Amino acid sequence: MSLVTVRLQWPGGISTSIRCHDEHVDYDDFDRVTRAWRRFVRDQWIPRTEEIHDPEYETQQRQTLVERWATAEQSFRDAYERKASEHDEPAFEFDNHEPCCQGPGTHVGGILINISAMTPEKQALLLKCIILMFHWEVGGLSDEFIPQEVYLLAQDQDSCLPSFQLTQSVACPNFLAMHMALDGTLLFLYPDPVLIIDDYTLETGLAGWVDFKTNLAPLQVYRKQIVHDQFTINLLCVHENGDFLETVLDYMVWDAEEKGEPDDHEAVVSDEAVNMRLPLADLYFDFNEQNGSIRLAPGYLGAEAAGNGLAMGYDLSRVLVDGKPFEIRE
Repeated sequence: MSLVTVRLQWPGGISTSIRCHDEHVDYDDFDRVTRAWRRFVRDQWIPRTEEIHDPEYETQQRQTLVERWATAEQSFRDAYERKASEHDEPAFEFDNHEPCCQGPGTHVGGILINISAMTPEKQALLLKCIILMFHWEVGGLSDEFIPQEVYLLAQDQDSCLPSFQLTQSVACPNFLAMHMALDGTLLFLYPDPVLIIDDYTLETGLAGWVDFKTNLAPLQVYRKQIVHDQFTINLLCVHENGDFLETVLDYMVWDAEEKGEPDDHEAVVSDEAVNMRLPLADLYFDFNEQNGSIRLAPGYLGAEAAGNGLAMGYDLSRVLVDGKPFEIRE
């Protein structure tokens, strides 16, 4: 298990010619609308050979194909539509090992940390969030850490949710998530939900699962409280069992309705915020010094007490997962 630093870069920035589709495309019609793009990619893709050692080879080729399709004459794209319509053009799937979907950087998902600037205070708050993602049992922490990998985005990434999703799937193109329509615009289909830990999470404990329409227009944001005994169960259901996010978090919508909030599918459905600067003993209802001592983070409680609720300077690598240090890597 590891914290992976990810730098999503497009040389010179993503071109303004690469933009989202104007309208949402229904999921039942998605494969038909994007079939010409898949035919184009499969025709143009040049697989890596033994002579190619550049680790960015696949990423650069995907970037080239995206820009070429976006800027091509419409007649060029129409020709591929005719080709694609003549035979079944299957969807891109990770399991079928298509070369265009392989290579570094194509699978950034699961849990993403998107912090504007990693100050000592924010690092201490992030540490508390990570500890709370361990499974809490009655009387203390278990050593089961639900997420297999947590991705830390480079600090120059946009924190605005729609443009963040655009950046994370296009700057390092992920052909399982981003697709292109016949008019050269972008459409998105995320096979797995993404949980975002951002600046707002650090202060409130509210991590964000986000649902978007296929053109990245916001559909609904679920802000789920990390400091809650159900949070790791939600993680397990969504990211390990593959349950539908809407089904797992459906009770949050009912809670919102019971509180008298408007039935607005554009609104944020949110748990209550907490003050993440408080000590864990004050945040977590089942935490106590005797049974809830954090054996997985030696010395954490002392560091937290010394920092008035923030374990300033506590190194993430001191957190133990399966008895081994929490790995931090690029």
